[in-house]
Amino acid sequence: MHGPQSEDDPLVRSENAWKPSKLEPKATDLSEDEQQTAEILRKVRGILNKMMPQNFRPLLQKVLELEINTEARLRGVVDLIFEKAIDEASFCEPYANMCCMMSQFRVSSAPGSGLNTFEFRKFLLTRCQREFEKDRTNEEEALNALKVKIENAEKPEVKQQLNDELELETMKQRRRMLGNIRFIGELFKLNMLTESIMHNCIMSLFQDRNEDSLECLCRLLNTIGKGLDNVKGKTRMDQYFEQMNKIVREQKTTSRVRFMLMDIIDLRLNNWVQGAIKSQAAAAAAKAPTMNQVRCAYDARSLLRTRDLGQSWPVTHTLGGGGAWFV
Repeated sequence: MHGPQSEDDPLVRSENAWKPSKLEPKATDLSEDEQQTAEILRKVRGILNKMMPQNFRPLLQKVLELEINTEARLRGVVDLIFEKAIDEASFCEPYANMCCMMSQFRVSSAPGSGLNTFEFRKFLLTRCQREFEKDRTNEEEALNALKVKIENAEKPEVKQQLNDELELETMKQRRRMLGNIRFIGELFKLNMLTESIMHNCIMSLFQDRNEDSLECLCRLLNTIGKGLDNVKGKTRMDQYFEQMNKIVREQKTTSRVRFMLMDIIDLRLNNWVQGAIKSQAAAAAAKAPTMNQVRCAYDARSLLRTRDLGQSWPVTHTLGGGGAWFV
């Protein structure tokens, strides 16, 4: 055994002593430009972490003061803003405003690349489009694999851990999907996306016809419905809402999604005035209806919508091959 160490004895450093991650040598040596790019993106991430609806303008100025002068840096900035926007849906509006003000930001391409400039707007809309059109087969297979593991798990603690993992992954995927929908809607309101692109998105969500796509449809229409419900788009909007009424009548969805659809239908009937819906909800809550009254009201709402509504889905345009959003 070793005797007690005196205060004058030097400390002996262990061969595997813990070191802060910032002091650890990099696995690969970065070039000077790559190091500068990493530092700039670190600063951008720190700026975005302070994002609030009331302070996006000064934060935007801080971002623009950085040396974002290469394709890699511009793409990195776009990816950071996009990921923050869809992960923090409550802040989609200020992130969209920031993107709108940066939409004309561009950097020169490297000599010999064949391109003149790289544009913030093009990178951003391509990112949104890729997320919206993403094939979610792999994600669904991963969730199904987790469900199989849960069924085969014998130990209760293992089953609980897998259930927690499944719930977390499901919430993560759902948050990304709904966040992207909200972000797309906010970009449309700032004229960064066209009406035709929005109609293509709506048609795509109708075609999927699952619980998630219908919820996305409701979120999207809640954000942009008023902007699309004009003279030019009225025919298409009428078709959408005829189809939504049909889905409600069929009662093949969960009650949660069905009531979301009904809320959007009512919102349009109230000329897209959110306050009117809230006032009606408050008045209804004050009367405290019984369960039988709720069922009767639901049946009445459904029956009213069956009048003069066609059963077919009149296709006046198709989604396929809509092309790039940034054109």
